[in-house]
Amino acid sequence: MAMCMSIQEVHDLLDNISTLIGGFLYDKAKESLEREREATKLSPVTSWNVLVNGLIQLSLAEKSYMSLMFLAHKSFLRKDSSARVCYEALSLEYQRVADGLTDSTLDLCLLRAYRQLLHFVRGRLTLLEFYEKLWLVGSGKIRGVSELTEQLENFASDQEANFDHPHLAALKAVVRYEVRTLLSMLRTQEQLETWQFLPALMSLNEAHTHLNKFSACVQSRETRRLLFRRASQEPELIQWLQRLRAALVATFSLYFREVLSAQSSGSEFKALCAKTAADHFARLQSFQRKMDAALVALAFDGTEEAVRGGLGYRHPEQRVPPAGQHPKPYPAVLCCSKSDVQAALWPEVVAALAEPKLELSSSRVSHAWLGPSAAQSAFFLAISDCLTLVVVFDGRRSEKDSYVTSFMLETAAALRCSKIYHSLRPGAK
Repeated sequence: MAMCMSIQEVHDLLDNISTLIGGFLYDKAKESLEREREATKLSPVTSWNVLVNGLIQLSLAEKSYMSLMFLAHKSFLRKDSSARVCYEALSLEYQRVADGLTDSTLDLCLLRAYRQLLHFVRGRLTLLEFYEKLWLVGSGKIRGVSELTEQLENFASDQEANFDHPHLAALKAVVRYEVRTLLSMLRTQEQLETWQFLPALMSLNEAHTHLNKFSACVQSRETRRLLFRRASQEPELIQWLQRLRAALVATFSLYFREVLSAQSSGSEFKALCAKTAADHFARLQSFQRKMDAALVALAFDGTEEAVRGGLGYRHPEQRVPPAGQHPKPYPAVLCCSKSDVQAALWPEVVAALAEPKLELSSSRVSHAWLGPSAAQSAFFLAISDCLTLVVVFDGRRSEKDSYVTSFMLETAAALRCSKIYHSLRPGAK
């Protein structure tokens, strides 16, 4: 190690570059590091040189990561320079150098820095795999987010406990805000799928708080000045998280329409819904009127989740409903119908949903005839394990009606945020 290097210089370098990368100023970080490399180019190759060169590669990898290019098809890359490749190379290099350091005071300082940077890049590789799984959720190859939520919770705990270098605090903050934002959103989706009003509301609020903190990292005056020529001042990852949150707010507004509409006037609530990313209720209502459907509804499977799901403010740990308040099976989350039709038809819908022969599917629309004389045609599609989209028509209608099935599949995809997850891969269709 060159004698001019000191522990303070290591700390100053880490502080400076961590702040720049944590503020999304990747080009400025690279320029600063290249000046440092030029100033020490006559020195022999040492762990200091490796640290500087590694941080240059890290700034490039982070820029690619935040632009969501890590999921791009290989054909979109001019050369093999994706974030994944950079992180994997850095992981090997940091481990190699750390294994070769001595027990001198300066090397022990560098050893901690290398180990913490190694933990960071391995964490990034874990998140790359996680986003790949989210893309698979959007592609329909993975159903539900419960398992992914648990995985992200474990990752968040590990990062909080083990990534704690005081001179890499800005990097830790970026990871914390990103992971906490995404975790809150996945919890929201999980709670929406089981129709839990208060937990979903709290998770949405947490997502809003963490996302604002994440966005604030970009909002410094210097960052704005350097990025003012761009169409957007926020990295693509933050924009994607904003789109996911907007989609969840729209779904929340639909699932809990009854309780939310009671807290404002009809015109005010309608105007608020129109401002969401997608006014799902207006779309369902328009379809019901256009197709002259007897009923378009969402049904909640109360056989297992009713003690948790519902419209009211219930304590999250209350597992058993109060005496005399046993929930009805398959209550309607919402319903668009012809006047006075719901009360007459709903018992038939419940009977069909309880019929084992129905074979509900999340990817294929099921069909059944309702009533003693099979006078109505009913279509069913599982949005989640607990929620089912139901469309009923008076008279017999072909179970292969492409317009109806396409509408139901598109609605399910929107409520599951499938398109948002699928958009993680640039060029995905």
